[in-house]
Amino acid sequence: MRFLPTILLATAISTPALAQDCISTELALVADVSSSMSSGEREIQRAGYASAFRSGEVFDAIQNSYCGAIAVAYIEFGSTPHIIADWFVIQTDEDAEYFAQEIEAAETLKTGPSGTLTGLARAIRFAGESLDANGITADRSVMDVSADGGDNIENGCTNGKHTHNAVQIARDELTTPSAENGWREVVINALPIVGGQNSGTCGMSLTDYMDEFVRGGAGSFLMEANGVSDLPRIVREKLAQEIG
Repeated sequence: MRFLPTILLATAISTPALAQDCISTELALVADVSSSMSSGEREIQRAGYASAFRSGEVFDAIQNSYCGAIAVAYIEFGSTPHIIADWFVIQTDEDAEYFAQEIEAAETLKTGPSGTLTGLARAIRFAGESLDANGITADRSVMDVSADGGDNIENGCTNGKHTHNAVQIARDELTTPSAENGWREVVINALPIVGGQNSGTCGMSLTDYMDEFVRGGAGSFLMEANGVSDLPRIVREKLAQEIG
């Protein structure tokens, strides 16, 4: 972990910095905060994402990327997705520290917009719309989706078969270039949080579910966290791989 002098923190950019000529990757981080996760687990998750941006591993990946700069937003979802830390360009130590503090300082929503269910399809659509509307032109568009269970709002299952797979539909609309999406391809990487009571839908394991229906796009990958306590390590490794 790197510690920055107070004078540097005081001069950190105080509003989202988007006017950057070259951005390697625009990265939407999408994290599950449904009721299957306790308040303590949600705190561990947020702390894990914040600490990742303070790590040398992630910052080295940013510096060594094509442009030496990335744009990132942090989104949480339960029944309804919402932005916790809005789009921000990270190029320097000060930028990374600012974004980490934005994640930590955001209000924790125990009820209300986050809801109680796992609206995975809604979260993917919401993050896709945010990528499209952020005003950023980047070399790559990436979405990082973590969840400790499958979608239990829109997915239908009858006799062990998916009758309506909203997650897969949302994924395919983003990862398949078409005239409707401006021939743009978003890469979606998956992070299943296993080890609890939750699973995918229709009897699938969570890992298989997210690998088949969430992960998509050229070069996409899945990394599995063995419980929420494993998230800080996995998030750090996953971000470094996504950015590098």
